[in-house]
Amino acid sequence: MAAAVCAFAVPAALGTHLASLPLPSCTPPESQTVQDAHFQVSYSDDPNVTGHITQAQAGTVLAAAERAYASYTTAGFPTPMVGGSGKTELYIMDLSPWNIASIYCGGSVVVDSATVTGDSMDFTIGLDVFTQVEFAIGGAAPNWLMNGAGAWASWRALGYPAASITDIGPFDMALDCATALDKTNCSANEYENLGESRWPFYEYLTEKFGPLFMIDVFNATSTAGGNGLVGLQNAIAAKGSTLAAEYGGYAAKLLSGGWTASTLDAATIPVSGSKIQTGTSSGAIPSQSFGINHLATK
Repeated sequence: MAAAVCAFAVPAALGTHLASLPLPSCTPPESQTVQDAHFQVSYSDDPNVTGHITQAQAGTVLAAAERAYASYTTAGFPTPMVGGSGKTELYIMDLSPWNIASIYCGGSVVVDSATVTGDSMDFTIGLDVFTQVEFAIGGAAPNWLMNGAGAWASWRALGYPAASITDIGPFDMALDCATALDKTNCSANEYENLGESRWPFYEYLTEKFGPLFMIDVFNATSTAGGNGLVGLQNAIAAKGSTLAAEYGGYAAKLLSGGWTASTLDAATIPVSGSKIQTGTSSGAIPSQSFGINHLATK
């Protein structure tokens, strides 16, 4: 996946990053608007405006948003947060100067116009809609948690297509690796950098505790003042387990398979260290050692 298509900004309304180029408004002025039952899409149809789209393209965005909405609400998640229009608002504009696909705020999302015609449009819009579900549950959370859980929800709504496992690493990255929009603290790949590639861990949790466990996670994160790691720890503790135990279980499942999301069974998981040969000869197996990052697998 191209970083420009699959990278997402942290919530612009919260001012939690320092981009070198000021971000657009959460509700940029647009000349055209289409809407349906739950969403309003605003866009420019002026061919002189970079990032303009057609009404038909705006309609595809609406359809993708409604499909995601149906998946989430049918599963039991609350309805997404709405903006001043009374609907969840999607604003289409050129975000290429920021190299991101979306900027999400409470009740509205600014979406890069390139995603409207790109292969990842359904995934992008699905993630965008789930960020508004997350806001409705517990407010803001760290971008690694919002984006990772949003990617999980969007891939789940799409039935875990083959594209969902094209980048599910790197596995030596910490689950809670945090970064800013204009930094590459976690990865030079923006899809990885801002958290989306870490979605399989949330799949592991929800296969064990049920999809609505993510409501517990975001409620616990809100109670912890927006601390996502503490939120995860407390939500898992309420189930009688620990984050360390569940992360170990997740690492084992990556290798052994048996996922309900069976696409993950086909994922190629990198193996660290050299092969240990077995056979008829006896003798000690030499030890191997290597470092493992905090909340990472190797």
